[in-house]
Amino acid sequence: MTSKCVNLIDIGVYFHGRSHIDCSSLSPYDSTFAPLRDKVVFNYAKSLFVHSGFRVALTTIVQDFTFPSLDKLQFLSTGHSVSLIDHSTSLSEGLRTTLSFFSGLTTLRLLRVEIGDANLLEIFHSTPLLTMLDIMLGVYYQHQFLLNDAGVVNHLTIDGTQSLPPILPRLRDLRLYYCPDEEYPVAENFTRYVSLAISRFHWAQSHMNVRDEGVPPSKITQDLPTYPFRLYMKFNADYFYSKLEPIRRAFPDAEYPIFWPEISRSYSKEV
Repeated sequence: MTSKCVNLIDIGVYFHGRSHIDCSSLSPYDSTFAPLRDKVVFNYAKSLFVHSGFRVALTTIVQDFTFPSLDKLQFLSTGHSVSLIDHSTSLSEGLRTTLSFFSGLTTLRLLRVEIGDANLLEIFHSTPLLTMLDIMLGVYYQHQFLLNDAGVVNHLTIDGTQSLPPILPRLRDLRLYYCPDEEYPVAENFTRYVSLAISRFHWAQSHMNVRDEGVPPSKITQDLPTYPFRLYMKFNADYFYSKLEPIRRAFPDAEYPIFWPEISRSYSKEV
């Protein structure tokens, strides 16, 4: 059937599956997909939305499909954390072959996805055209998704002394989910996000005229945000009311628009 739908522009795929069950009884991936005889090419596809209710790797789902013109990818899990790469494949190989379309993405949403710190950096280097990133990393443990955004914050904070362009130089819209790191005092947890937002805002302000240099015209859209950079954060309800004001005060008044907080009743249901 897929071979008859190759002119699709927006593709949405929903996989229903088990959710709140004991992970210890499962193999690393509890689902497999039978390969097709021939690869199917979606030359016109601009957007791919994959919504999964069970543990599976993105490479397993798209192993028989290619998306040469893809701009937007959304890979969301509603239960157990999922992976980008099948356990039998290295990330480098997966990005070079099955996920080669990552290099052309301008929007990437990864919610409840397991990615190690070193692999996260490799993914960022493979997506130089990104303008919007919505990311929730972690692992599923004892019926709970445990967030971990330390790698994202560290990689995307710009050192004021560096002369080379930062990772993801076109990034205008970053969406994170507040994740306190127990290694830091409460105030320093806020400082991590503040440093990230302000450093990228200052860099973007001074490089607005060069961020799109060398970028294919098809990847420069008119619907980009007008601000040079914004950190859009969702807070767990337990933290929101008592912690919002301290982090708000950490942003200079003139730059407050770069920080956009929102309450989230449950990270586990966030899509």
